[in-house]
Amino acid sequence: MSSEIVKSNKIAEKLRKQGFDSMQNGEIYEAILKFNESLCNAESDTKIMRTIYANRAETYFKLKIYDKCLNNIQLARDQNCLPDKMKSLDDLQEKCLEEFNEDQTTNENPWDFFKLSYPANKRLPFVADCLEVKCDNKYGRHVITNKPLKVGDILAIEEPFFKIVKSDPEDNEYPMANIYVYCAYCLNDNLMDLIPCTECLTTMFCSTRCQQEANKSFHKYECNYLEFLNNTGNWRMPLRNFFHSLSICDDSIEELEKLMIESDSESPTVYNYAMDDQRDPDTVKNHLKCMIGLARRVVVTVRNFSEFFTHHPLLSSAWCTHQEFIKKFLKRMMQIEILNFHGIKGRSLDRNNPYRSSVGDGGYAFCSLLNHSCCSNVMRIVVENRMVVIVERPIKKGEQIFDCYIGDSFYFKTKNSRHMELMDYQFICDCEACTYDFPELLTGALQACDKTLLHYAQQAYNELRNPKKKLTPMEARELALKYSKIMQRCYRENNYPCREIVLLELCTVKCFLMASKSNISFP
Repeated sequence: MSSEIVKSNKIAEKLRKQGFDSMQNGEIYEAILKFNESLCNAESDTKIMRTIYANRAETYFKLKIYDKCLNNIQLARDQNCLPDKMKSLDDLQEKCLEEFNEDQTTNENPWDFFKLSYPANKRLPFVADCLEVKCDNKYGRHVITNKPLKVGDILAIEEPFFKIVKSDPEDNEYPMANIYVYCAYCLNDNLMDLIPCTECLTTMFCSTRCQQEANKSFHKYECNYLEFLNNTGNWRMPLRNFFHSLSICDDSIEELEKLMIESDSESPTVYNYAMDDQRDPDTVKNHLKCMIGLARRVVVTVRNFSEFFTHHPLLSSAWCTHQEFIKKFLKRMMQIEILNFHGIKGRSLDRNNPYRSSVGDGGYAFCSLLNHSCCSNVMRIVVENRMVVIVERPIKKGEQIFDCYIGDSFYFKTKNSRHMELMDYQFICDCEACTYDFPELLTGALQACDKTLLHYAQQAYNELRNPKKKLTPMEARELALKYSKIMQRCYRENNYPCREIVLLELCTVKCFLMASKSNISFP
Protein backbone atom coordinates (compact mmCIF):
# COMPACT_ATOMS: atom_id res chain seq x y z
CA MET A 1 0.00 0.00 0.00
CA SER A 2 2.99 2.33 0.19
CA SER A 3 3.07 5.11 -2.36
CA GLU A 4 4.72 4.34 -5.70
CA ILE A 5 5.18 8.04 -6.40
CA VAL A 6 8.88 8.94 -6.22
CA LYS A 7 10.81 12.18 -6.42
CA SER A 8 11.62 13.36 -9.92
CA ASN A 9 14.13 16.02 -10.94
CA LYS A 10 12.31 16.33 -14.26
CA ILE A 11 9.08 17.34 -12.53
CA ALA A 12 11.02 19.52 -10.09
CA GLU A 13 12.71 21.41 -12.92
CA LYS A 14 9.38 22.01 -14.66
CA LEU A 15 7.92 23.44 -11.46
CA ARG A 16 11.05 25.51 -10.81
CA LYS A 17 10.79 27.12 -14.25
CA GLN A 18 7.13 27.97 -13.56
CA GLY A 19 8.20 29.57 -10.28
CA PHE A 20 10.99 31.49 -11.97
CA ASP A 21 8.57 32.82 -14.60
CA SER A 22 6.18 33.92 -11.85
CA MET A 23 9.05 35.66 -10.05
CA GLN A 24 10.01 37.49 -13.24
CA ASN A 25 6.38 38.61 -13.61
CA GLY A 26 6.28 39.95 -10.05
CA GLU A 27 3.96 37.17 -8.84
CA ILE A 28 5.98 36.48 -5.73
CA TYR A 29 3.49 34.40 -3.74
CA GLU A 30 2.91 32.08 -6.71
CA ALA A 31 6.66 31.90 -7.32
CA ILE A 32 7.49 30.71 -3.79
CA LEU A 33 4.61 28.22 -3.96
CA LYS A 34 6.09 26.68 -7.10
CA PHE A 35 9.62 26.71 -5.68
CA ASN A 36 8.38 24.86 -2.60
CA GLU A 37 6.47 22.31 -4.65
CA SER A 38 9.59 21.90 -6.78
CA LEU A 39 11.71 21.27 -3.67
CA CYS A 40 9.29 18.52 -2.59
CA ASN A 41 9.72 16.77 -5.94
CA ALA A 42 13.49 17.21 -6.25
CA GLU A 43 15.87 14.38 -5.47
CA SER A 44 18.03 15.10 -2.41
CA ASP A 45 21.49 16.67 -2.72
CA THR A 46 21.21 17.36 -6.42
CA LYS A 47 21.95 20.34 -8.65
CA ILE A 48 18.26 21.13 -9.04
CA MET A 49 17.86 21.62 -5.28
CA ARG A 50 20.75 24.10 -5.27
CA THR A 51 19.13 26.04 -8.11
CA ILE A 52 15.71 26.12 -6.40
CA TYR A 53 17.16 27.43 -3.14
CA ALA A 54 19.17 30.02 -5.08
CA ASN A 55 15.99 31.13 -6.89
CA ARG A 56 14.11 31.34 -3.62
CA ALA A 57 16.96 33.37 -2.11
CA GLU A 58 16.63 35.83 -4.99
CA THR A 59 12.90 36.06 -4.36
CA TYR A 60 13.41 36.93 -0.68
CA PHE A 61 16.02 39.51 -1.74
CA LYS A 62 13.40 41.19 -3.94
CA LEU A 63 11.07 41.27 -0.91
CA LYS A 64 13.87 42.76 1.25
CA ILE A 65 13.55 39.84 3.67
CA TYR A 66 17.29 39.49 3.97
CA ASP A 67 17.48 36.95 6.78
CA LYS A 68 15.47 34.50 4.66
CA CYS A 69 17.62 35.34 1.65
CA LEU A 70 20.81 34.49 3.57
CA ASN A 71 19.26 31.27 4.88
CA ASN A 72 18.43 30.12 1.36
CA ILE A 73 21.91 31.01 0.12
CA GLN A 74 23.28 28.69 2.80
CA LEU A 75 20.76 25.97 1.89
CA ALA A 76 21.91 26.24 -1.74
CA ARG A 77 25.56 25.90 -0.70
CA ASP A 78 24.69 22.81 1.34
CA GLN A 79 23.51 20.98 -1.80
CA ASN A 80 26.95 19.93 -3.08
CA CYS A 81 27.37 23.29 -4.75
CA LEU A 82 29.95 23.32 -7.55
CA PRO A 83 32.73 25.96 -7.35
CA ASP A 84 31.68 27.62 -10.62
CA LYS A 85 28.20 28.23 -9.15
CA MET A 86 29.48 29.74 -5.93
CA LYS A 87 30.20 33.19 -7.37
CA SER A 88 26.54 34.05 -8.03
CA LEU A 89 25.70 33.06 -4.48
CA ASP A 90 28.63 35.07 -3.13
CA ASP A 91 27.49 38.12 -5.08
CA LEU A 92 23.91 37.81 -3.80
CA GLN A 93 25.16 37.37 -0.24
CA GLU A 94 27.35 40.46 -0.52
CA LYS A 95 24.42 42.56 -1.76
CA CYS A 96 22.21 41.12 0.95
CA LEU A 97 24.64 41.95 3.75
CA GLU A 98 25.02 45.50 2.43
CA GLU A 99 21.26 46.05 2.62
CA PHE A 100 20.58 43.95 5.72
CA ASN A 101 20.82 46.59 8.42
CA GLU A 102 19.50 49.49 6.36
CA ASP A 103 16.32 48.34 4.68
CA GLN A 104 15.30 44.99 6.13
CA THR A 105 11.60 44.05 5.97
CA THR A 106 10.83 42.61 9.39
CA ASN A 107 7.78 40.82 10.68
CA GLU A 108 6.25 42.20 13.86
CA ASN A 109 6.24 39.80 16.80
CA PRO A 110 2.58 39.19 17.77
CA TRP A 111 3.63 38.08 21.26
CA ASP A 112 4.69 41.63 22.07
CA PHE A 113 0.94 42.32 22.14
CA PHE A 114 -0.77 39.02 22.91
CA LYS A 115 0.16 38.34 26.54
CA LEU A 116 -1.79 37.07 29.53
CA SER A 117 -3.46 39.97 31.34
CA TYR A 118 -3.00 38.32 34.74
CA PRO A 119 -0.27 36.19 36.33
CA ALA A 120 -0.13 32.70 34.86
CA ASN A 121 -1.38 29.68 36.76
CA LYS A 122 1.78 28.12 38.22
CA ARG A 123 0.74 24.64 37.08
CA LEU A 124 -0.79 25.80 33.77
CA PRO A 125 1.50 28.55 32.42
CA PHE A 126 -0.74 29.14 29.38
CA VAL A 127 -3.81 30.04 31.51
CA ALA A 128 -4.40 33.07 33.74
CA ASP A 129 -4.53 32.25 37.45
CA CYS A 130 -7.97 33.85 37.84
CA LEU A 131 -9.67 30.92 36.09
CA GLU A 132 -10.90 27.80 37.89
CA VAL A 133 -12.71 24.59 36.93
CA LYS A 134 -16.02 23.82 38.62
CA CYS A 135 -18.53 21.02 38.15
CA ASP A 136 -22.32 20.88 38.57
CA ASN A 137 -25.28 18.88 37.30
CA LYS A 138 -26.32 21.33 34.59
CA TYR A 139 -23.00 22.30 33.01
CA GLY A 140 -20.72 19.45 34.05
CA ARG A 141 -17.12 20.65 34.05
CA HIS A 142 -16.89 24.36 33.29
CA VAL A 143 -14.61 27.35 33.80
CA ILE A 144 -15.33 30.36 36.01
CA THR A 145 -13.37 33.47 37.02
CA ASN A 146 -12.49 34.29 40.61
CA LYS A 147 -12.15 38.01 39.85
CA PRO A 148 -13.95 40.59 37.65
CA LEU A 149 -12.67 40.61 34.06
CA LYS A 150 -12.48 43.55 31.65
CA VAL A 151 -13.10 43.65 27.90
CA GLY A 152 -9.84 42.90 26.11
CA ASP A 153 -8.33 40.84 28.94
CA ILE A 154 -6.33 37.88 27.61
CA LEU A 155 -7.11 34.77 29.66
CA ALA A 156 -5.34 31.92 27.87
CA ILE A 157 -2.75 31.32 25.16
CA GLU A 158 -2.84 27.58 24.45
CA GLU A 159 -0.91 25.51 21.93
CA PRO A 160 -2.77 22.59 20.35
CA PHE A 161 -1.91 19.15 21.66
CA PHE A 162 -3.09 17.49 18.44
CA LYS A 163 -2.78 19.39 15.17
CA ILE A 164 -2.67 18.87 11.43
CA VAL A 165 -2.28 20.88 8.23
CA LYS A 166 -5.29 20.13 6.07
CA SER A 167 -5.28 20.09 2.27
CA ASP A 168 -8.11 18.74 0.20
CA PRO A 169 -8.44 19.03 -3.59
CA GLU A 170 -12.23 18.85 -3.20
CA ASP A 171 -12.49 21.47 -0.44
CA ASN A 172 -11.72 25.09 -1.34
CA GLU A 173 -11.44 25.96 2.36
CA TYR A 174 -8.29 23.83 2.66
CA PRO A 175 -6.40 24.22 -0.64
CA MET A 176 -3.65 21.82 -1.69
CA ALA A 177 -1.27 24.80 -1.54
CA ASN A 178 -1.36 24.52 2.28
CA ILE A 179 1.24 21.75 1.98
CA TYR A 180 3.73 24.26 0.58
CA VAL A 181 2.85 27.14 2.93
CA TYR A 182 2.79 25.66 6.44
CA CYS A 183 5.16 23.54 8.51
CA ALA A 184 3.68 20.07 8.96
CA TYR A 185 4.79 19.99 12.60
CA CYS A 186 4.24 23.44 14.14
CA LEU A 187 1.84 24.79 11.45
CA ASN A 188 3.68 28.13 11.19
CA ASP A 189 4.32 29.57 7.74
CA ASN A 190 7.86 30.91 8.42
CA LEU A 191 7.18 33.24 5.47
CA MET A 192 7.15 30.06 3.34
CA ASP A 193 10.86 29.47 3.98
CA LEU A 194 10.38 25.70 4.32
CA ILE A 195 12.46 22.57 3.73
CA PRO A 196 11.05 19.36 2.22
CA CYS A 197 10.90 15.87 3.61
CA THR A 198 13.71 13.88 1.99
CA GLU A 199 11.40 10.96 1.18
CA CYS A 200 7.79 12.03 0.44
CA LEU A 201 6.34 14.68 -1.87
CA THR A 202 3.78 16.44 0.32
CA THR A 203 5.45 17.42 3.60
CA MET A 204 7.49 20.50 4.47
CA PHE A 205 9.02 21.85 7.66
CA CYS A 206 10.16 25.24 8.87
CA SER A 207 13.36 23.88 10.48
CA THR A 208 15.39 20.72 10.95
CA ARG A 209 14.16 20.69 14.57
CA CYS A 210 10.51 20.52 13.45
CA GLN A 211 11.48 17.85 10.93
CA GLN A 212 13.09 15.74 13.66
CA GLU A 213 10.15 16.23 16.05
CA ALA A 214 7.65 15.31 13.33
CA ASN A 215 9.59 12.16 12.45
CA LYS A 216 9.64 11.21 16.12
CA SER A 217 5.95 11.97 16.60
CA PHE A 218 3.96 10.94 13.52
CA HIS A 219 5.83 11.22 10.23
CA LYS A 220 7.63 7.89 10.66
CA TYR A 221 4.19 6.27 10.36
CA GLU A 222 2.90 8.53 7.58
CA CYS A 223 5.81 9.23 5.23
CA ASN A 224 5.39 6.43 2.69
CA TYR A 225 1.60 6.32 2.97
CA LEU A 226 0.52 9.91 2.39
CA GLU A 227 -1.19 9.20 -0.93
CA PHE A 228 -3.52 6.87 0.99
CA LEU A 229 -3.80 8.96 4.18
CA ASN A 230 -4.60 12.18 2.32
CA ASN A 231 -7.63 10.43 0.85
CA THR A 232 -9.12 9.25 4.14
CA GLY A 233 -11.32 12.36 4.47
CA ASN A 234 -12.48 13.05 8.02
CA TRP A 235 -10.43 10.14 9.33
CA ARG A 236 -7.15 11.87 8.51
CA MET A 237 -7.07 13.63 11.89
CA PRO A 238 -8.00 10.60 14.07
CA LEU A 239 -5.27 8.59 12.33
CA ARG A 240 -2.73 11.37 12.97
CA ASN A 241 -3.81 11.47 16.62
CA PHE A 242 -3.32 7.71 16.89
CA PHE A 243 0.22 7.92 15.47
CA HIS A 244 1.08 10.80 17.79
CA SER A 245 -0.40 9.05 20.83
CA LEU A 246 1.44 5.83 20.06
CA SER A 247 4.73 7.73 19.84
CA ILE A 248 4.06 9.40 23.21
CA CYS A 249 3.72 5.91 24.67
CA ASP A 250 7.12 4.91 23.27
CA ASP A 251 5.45 3.13 20.34
CA SER A 252 3.90 0.62 22.73
CA ILE A 253 0.29 -0.26 21.97
CA GLU A 254 0.01 -1.89 25.42
CA GLU A 255 1.12 1.34 27.09
CA LEU A 256 -1.40 3.38 25.06
CA GLU A 257 -4.21 1.01 26.02
CA LYS A 258 -3.23 1.29 29.68
CA LEU A 259 -3.18 5.09 29.45
CA MET A 260 -6.67 5.14 27.93
CA ILE A 261 -8.00 2.95 30.76
CA GLU A 262 -6.47 5.33 33.30
CA SER A 263 -8.05 8.31 31.55
CA ASP A 264 -11.47 6.67 31.60
CA SER A 265 -11.23 5.91 35.31
CA GLU A 266 -9.83 9.31 36.34
CA SER A 267 -11.67 11.68 33.92
CA PRO A 268 -8.90 14.28 34.34
CA THR A 269 -8.67 17.86 33.09
CA VAL A 270 -5.53 19.95 32.63
CA TYR A 271 -6.18 21.30 36.12
CA ASN A 272 -5.37 17.88 37.58
CA TYR A 273 -1.73 18.02 36.55
CA ALA A 274 1.27 20.32 36.41
CA MET A 275 1.69 21.25 32.74
CA ASP A 276 4.65 23.59 33.13
CA ASP A 277 7.19 21.35 31.37
CA GLN A 278 5.93 19.98 28.06
CA ARG A 279 9.32 18.38 27.42
CA ASP A 280 8.82 15.98 30.31
CA PRO A 281 7.46 12.61 29.04
CA ASP A 282 5.18 12.15 32.06
CA THR A 283 3.70 15.63 31.57
CA VAL A 284 3.00 14.86 27.92
CA LYS A 285 1.32 11.55 28.86
CA ASN A 286 -0.86 13.36 31.40
CA HIS A 287 -1.78 15.90 28.72
CA LEU A 288 -2.74 13.01 26.45
CA LYS A 289 -4.96 11.58 29.22
CA CYS A 290 -6.81 14.92 29.34
CA MET A 291 -7.37 14.88 25.59
CA ILE A 292 -8.59 11.26 25.58
CA GLY A 293 -11.07 12.13 28.36
CA LEU A 294 -12.83 14.95 26.50
CA ALA A 295 -16.56 14.82 25.68
CA ARG A 296 -17.57 12.19 23.11
CA ARG A 297 -21.38 11.99 22.97
CA VAL A 298 -21.67 11.44 19.24
CA VAL A 299 -22.26 8.21 17.32
CA VAL A 300 -19.68 7.28 14.66
CA THR A 301 -18.87 4.16 12.68
CA VAL A 302 -15.20 3.33 12.21
CA ARG A 303 -13.99 3.04 8.65
CA ASN A 304 -12.21 -0.18 7.68
CA PHE A 305 -8.43 0.40 7.81
CA SER A 306 -7.47 -3.27 7.96
CA GLU A 307 -5.44 -3.27 4.74
CA PHE A 308 -3.45 -0.19 5.81
CA PHE A 309 -2.53 -1.56 9.25
CA THR A 310 -1.93 -5.10 8.03
CA HIS A 311 0.66 -4.00 5.49
CA HIS A 312 2.33 -1.27 7.53
CA PRO A 313 5.74 -2.54 8.77
CA LEU A 314 5.59 -0.48 11.99
CA LEU A 315 1.92 -1.13 12.78
CA SER A 316 1.05 -4.63 11.56
CA SER A 317 2.14 -6.30 14.81
CA ALA A 318 0.01 -3.94 16.93
CA TRP A 319 -2.95 -4.50 14.59
CA CYS A 320 -2.56 -8.26 14.87
CA THR A 321 -2.73 -8.23 18.69
CA HIS A 322 -4.82 -5.10 19.43
CA GLN A 323 -7.13 -4.65 16.44
CA GLU A 324 -10.24 -3.98 18.54
CA PHE A 325 -8.46 -1.47 20.75
CA ILE A 326 -7.12 0.44 17.73
CA LYS A 327 -10.64 0.62 16.28
CA LYS A 328 -11.94 1.83 19.65
CA PHE A 329 -9.20 4.45 19.89
CA LEU A 330 -9.84 5.76 16.35
CA LYS A 331 -13.56 5.96 17.11
CA ARG A 332 -12.79 7.88 20.32
CA MET A 333 -10.56 10.31 18.42
CA MET A 334 -13.26 10.96 15.81
CA GLN A 335 -15.86 11.60 18.52
CA ILE A 336 -13.54 13.97 20.34
CA GLU A 337 -12.65 15.80 17.13
CA ILE A 338 -16.29 16.40 16.19
CA LEU A 339 -17.18 17.84 19.60
CA ASN A 340 -13.98 19.50 20.77
CA PHE A 341 -11.50 20.36 18.03
CA HIS A 342 -11.16 23.82 16.55
CA GLY A 343 -10.27 25.03 13.08
CA ILE A 344 -6.90 26.77 12.91
CA LYS A 345 -6.81 29.97 10.89
CA GLY A 346 -3.53 31.47 9.74
CA ARG A 347 -2.45 34.83 8.46
CA SER A 348 -2.60 35.16 4.69
CA LEU A 349 0.71 35.91 2.97
CA ASP A 350 -1.05 36.35 -0.38
CA ARG A 351 -1.67 40.05 -0.98
CA ASN A 352 -4.48 39.16 -3.37
CA ASN A 353 -6.26 37.23 -0.63
CA PRO A 354 -6.24 39.37 2.54
CA TYR A 355 -8.58 37.06 4.50
CA ARG A 356 -7.29 34.67 7.14
CA SER A 357 -6.45 31.28 5.68
CA SER A 358 -7.78 27.94 6.87
CA VAL A 359 -4.68 25.97 7.89
CA GLY A 360 -6.01 22.87 9.61
CA ASP A 361 -7.48 21.58 12.88
CA GLY A 362 -6.23 21.45 16.44
CA GLY A 363 -7.20 19.93 19.78
CA TYR A 364 -6.88 22.18 22.84
CA ALA A 365 -7.36 20.57 26.27
CA PHE A 366 -8.12 23.79 28.16
CA CYS A 367 -10.25 25.54 25.53
CA SER A 368 -12.36 22.39 25.25
CA LEU A 369 -13.52 22.97 28.84
CA LEU A 370 -15.34 26.17 27.84
CA ASN A 371 -19.10 25.74 27.48
CA HIS A 372 -21.23 27.23 24.71
CA SER A 373 -23.40 30.31 24.64
CA CYS A 374 -24.84 32.01 21.56
CA CYS A 375 -23.94 35.29 23.32
CA SER A 376 -20.49 34.26 24.49
CA ASN A 377 -18.46 36.50 26.77
CA VAL A 378 -15.08 35.57 25.26
CA MET A 379 -13.69 35.37 21.73
CA ARG A 380 -11.15 32.87 20.46
CA ILE A 381 -8.57 33.81 17.85
CA VAL A 382 -5.64 31.76 16.58
CA VAL A 383 -2.21 33.38 16.58
CA GLU A 384 0.56 31.22 15.11
CA ASN A 385 -1.46 28.06 15.95
CA ARG A 386 -2.00 29.07 19.60
CA MET A 387 -5.56 29.67 20.74
CA VAL A 388 -5.88 33.08 22.40
CA VAL A 389 -8.94 33.56 24.63
CA ILE A 390 -9.96 37.22 25.02
CA VAL A 391 -12.76 38.77 27.09
CA GLU A 392 -15.49 40.12 24.79
CA ARG A 393 -17.90 41.51 27.41
CA PRO A 394 -17.37 42.38 31.11
CA ILE A 395 -17.48 39.26 33.30
CA LYS A 396 -18.28 39.36 37.03
CA LYS A 397 -16.44 37.44 39.72
CA GLY A 398 -17.84 33.90 39.93
CA GLU A 399 -19.41 33.96 36.44
CA GLN A 400 -18.80 31.24 33.89
CA ILE A 401 -16.60 31.75 30.83
CA PHE A 402 -18.67 31.05 27.70
CA ASP A 403 -17.40 30.30 24.21
CA CYS A 404 -19.48 30.20 21.01
CA TYR A 405 -19.20 26.85 19.19
CA ILE A 406 -20.73 27.99 15.91
CA GLY A 407 -19.27 30.43 13.43
CA ASP A 408 -21.56 33.36 14.19
CA SER A 409 -23.48 34.18 17.34
CA PHE A 410 -27.02 35.55 17.56
CA TYR A 411 -25.90 38.71 15.72
CA PHE A 412 -26.23 37.05 12.32
CA LYS A 413 -28.24 33.84 12.84
CA THR A 414 -31.76 33.01 13.97
CA LYS A 415 -32.39 30.84 17.00
CA ASN A 416 -33.59 27.96 14.79
CA SER A 417 -30.51 28.02 12.54
CA ARG A 418 -28.21 28.13 15.58
CA HIS A 419 -29.95 25.14 17.15
CA MET A 420 -29.64 23.19 13.91
CA GLU A 421 -25.87 23.79 13.91
CA LEU A 422 -25.63 22.70 17.53
CA MET A 423 -27.36 19.33 16.98
CA ASP A 424 -24.04 17.39 16.91
CA TYR A 425 -23.33 18.58 20.45
CA GLN A 426 -26.53 16.92 21.69
CA PHE A 427 -27.81 19.71 23.91
CA ILE A 428 -30.47 22.38 23.51
CA CYS A 429 -28.96 25.78 24.15
CA ASP A 430 -30.77 27.85 26.77
CA CYS A 431 -28.39 30.81 26.88
CA GLU A 432 -29.75 34.34 27.19
CA ALA A 433 -29.89 34.81 23.43
CA CYS A 434 -32.00 31.65 23.03
CA THR A 435 -34.14 32.09 26.16
CA TYR A 436 -35.10 35.66 25.28
CA ASP A 437 -34.76 35.21 21.51
CA PHE A 438 -32.40 38.13 20.98
CA PRO A 439 -33.01 39.84 17.61
CA GLU A 440 -30.39 39.65 14.88
CA LEU A 441 -28.27 42.69 14.13
CA LEU A 442 -29.15 42.82 10.45
CA THR A 443 -32.93 42.75 10.94
CA GLY A 444 -32.95 46.26 12.35
CA ALA A 445 -34.93 45.01 15.37
CA LEU A 446 -31.93 45.44 17.66
CA GLN A 447 -32.66 48.69 19.47
CA ALA A 448 -30.22 51.43 20.49
CA CYS A 449 -29.98 52.97 23.96
CA ASP A 450 -27.44 55.73 23.31
CA LYS A 451 -27.85 57.52 19.96
CA THR A 452 -24.51 59.35 20.24
CA LEU A 453 -22.63 56.14 20.92
CA LEU A 454 -24.61 54.39 18.17
CA HIS A 455 -23.44 56.96 15.62
CA TYR A 456 -19.82 56.44 16.69
CA ALA A 457 -20.11 52.63 16.73
CA GLN A 458 -21.88 52.46 13.36
CA GLN A 459 -19.23 54.66 11.76
CA ALA A 460 -16.40 52.55 13.23
CA TYR A 461 -18.10 49.33 12.10
CA ASN A 462 -18.62 50.62 8.55
CA GLU A 463 -14.99 51.73 8.29
CA LEU A 464 -13.68 48.34 9.37
CA ARG A 465 -15.92 46.57 6.85
CA ASN A 466 -14.65 48.78 4.01
CA PRO A 467 -12.33 46.55 1.91
CA LYS A 468 -10.25 49.62 1.05
CA LYS A 469 -9.53 50.19 4.74
CA LYS A 470 -6.08 48.72 5.36
CA LEU A 471 -4.81 48.61 8.93
CA THR A 472 -1.33 47.60 9.95
CA PRO A 473 -1.15 45.13 12.87
CA MET A 474 0.05 48.00 15.08
CA GLU A 475 -2.92 50.20 14.11
CA ALA A 476 -5.29 47.29 14.70
CA ARG A 477 -3.83 46.70 18.16
CA GLU A 478 -4.34 50.35 19.11
CA LEU A 479 -7.96 50.24 17.93
CA ALA A 480 -8.60 46.91 19.69
CA LEU A 481 -7.52 48.45 22.99
CA LYS A 482 -9.48 51.64 22.29
CA TYR A 483 -12.74 49.82 21.51
CA SER A 484 -12.21 47.49 24.50
CA LYS A 485 -12.02 50.49 26.84
CA ILE A 486 -15.14 52.07 25.34
CA MET A 487 -17.00 48.76 25.62
CA GLN A 488 -15.96 48.37 29.25
CA ARG A 489 -17.03 51.92 30.09
CA CYS A 490 -20.36 51.92 28.28
CA TYR A 491 -21.56 48.33 28.82
CA ARG A 492 -24.73 48.00 30.89
CA GLU A 493 -25.91 44.48 31.61
CA ASN A 494 -29.59 45.42 31.80
CA ASN A 495 -29.38 47.05 28.34
CA TYR A 496 -27.67 44.16 26.58
CA PRO A 497 -28.00 43.53 23.72
CA CYS A 498 -28.31 47.07 22.42
CA ARG A 499 -27.26 47.95 18.91
CA GLU A 500 -24.33 50.22 19.73
CA ILE A 501 -22.71 47.75 22.14
CA VAL A 502 -23.09 44.88 19.70
CA LEU A 503 -21.46 46.99 16.97
CA LEU A 504 -18.59 47.91 19.30
CA GLU A 505 -18.23 44.25 20.21
CA LEU A 506 -17.89 43.34 16.53
CA CYS A 507 -15.35 46.14 16.04
CA THR A 508 -13.30 44.86 18.96
CA VAL A 509 -13.30 41.28 17.62
CA LYS A 510 -12.37 42.49 14.12
CA CYS A 511 -9.44 44.55 15.43
CA PHE A 512 -8.05 41.72 17.56
CA LEU A 513 -8.18 39.48 14.48
CA MET A 514 -6.39 42.12 12.37
CA ALA A 515 -3.83 42.60 15.15
CA SER A 516 -2.73 38.99 14.66
CA LYS A 517 -2.05 39.44 10.94
CA SER A 518 1.38 39.57 9.37
CA ASN A 519 2.63 42.98 8.31
CA ILE A 520 4.32 41.17 5.41
CA SER A 521 2.44 39.92 2.37
CA PHE A 522 3.58 38.79 -1.05
CA PRO A 523 2.30 40.28 -4.33
